[in-house]
Amino acid sequence: MQDAITHTNPHNAHLAADDEIDLFELWQGLVQEKWTIVASIIIVVVLAAGYAFSVKPVFKSTAYLLPPELALVQELNRLDVQLGRVASYSPQRVFDVFTQNLNSRSAMLSFFKANNLVEVYAPTINTLQAAQYQEAFNKAFEQFLKDFTVSLPKKDTASGQVSVALSLTVDEALLAQLLNKNIAEVVAISKNQIVNEINNDKKVRLEQLQQEIASARKIALDQRMDKVASLEEAIAIARALNIEEPTTMGPTVEIQSVQNQGMPLYYLGFKLLEAEKSALLKRTSDDPYIAKLRGLQESYDSLNAVNINPERLSVTRIDQAAEIGEKVKPKKSLILAVAAVLGLMLGVFIALIRRAVKNRALDKSTLDKTAAV
Repeated sequence: MQDAITHTNPHNAHLAADDEIDLFELWQGLVQEKWTIVASIIIVVVLAAGYAFSVKPVFKSTAYLLPPELALVQELNRLDVQLGRVASYSPQRVFDVFTQNLNSRSAMLSFFKANNLVEVYAPTINTLQAAQYQEAFNKAFEQFLKDFTVSLPKKDTASGQVSVALSLTVDEALLAQLLNKNIAEVVAISKNQIVNEINNDKKVRLEQLQQEIASARKIALDQRMDKVASLEEAIAIARALNIEEPTTMGPTVEIQSVQNQGMPLYYLGFKLLEAEKSALLKRTSDDPYIAKLRGLQESYDSLNAVNINPERLSVTRIDQAAEIGEKVKPKKSLILAVAAVLGLMLGVFIALIRRAVKNRALDKSTLDKTAAV
């Protein structure tokens, strides 16, 4: 029994030793596998360097924009001044229209197509079939939307500055030109949008005044024809009563007294009534007899004279135009540094595996010899 205990103790001691990690032995093992680690680092760094020096560089250009000055917005409020309304357009409202158009998907798509930027993302797209072409185009445009960023100001900042950035794999000078061109196009779109809003408002108001003028003239014509009908009836009665001249029950009556006292028109006599009827029928225009007509016409002419000149207004102020872009990808030094660290980690991992395999083989060989003894 003592022999059995003696025989099993070395094995138990060996298992206990396996459960402990000897750091010194581990370090010695890594030193022995140093060339494995060095080779791993070199391989990974070389692969990373191949990628870093072969991939097309990505440049980024940024422009900074501010709301326009108040003096360059006043042109937009001429219609409101003419109509006696509160000014509709402030620098911030105009700037908001501009920033909305900057983020407009349709405006970006037009710019993307006009500058043939799809070939930047998919150089071989023109060799694809229709369905494949459209799929590649959509993917390219979605990537462009990610590369075109508009950063709005934070709520707690008073500057109101907006930054616009574009990242592309094109020449850095061309990139700045593209971004400035895009901003200029959005400025033009925003100006036209605002001017169209004002012109539509003006058109509606002019149509309303035209309707009021036409209505006033129609009412005046109807009133004149009503007067003619009233005169015809009075003339018929006067002729039936043989009243030729203005008369009354006794002495001659004045025309004014007939109108003021509500006396029948036929008291004026058919001669006078026929003369008034003839004058009313010969009248070619009722304009001089419409009290509010001249005021309406004056309002129409003044409103029609309001024309907004887009060249005299602004929707943004360029705080800093896009300049030659800076390279953002690839960052070669960072890539190589990360590759070296990854290569080191991979090398250590491989070295530990190699040492574990060797140690297991050695332990097995030792156990076999012990069992044989």
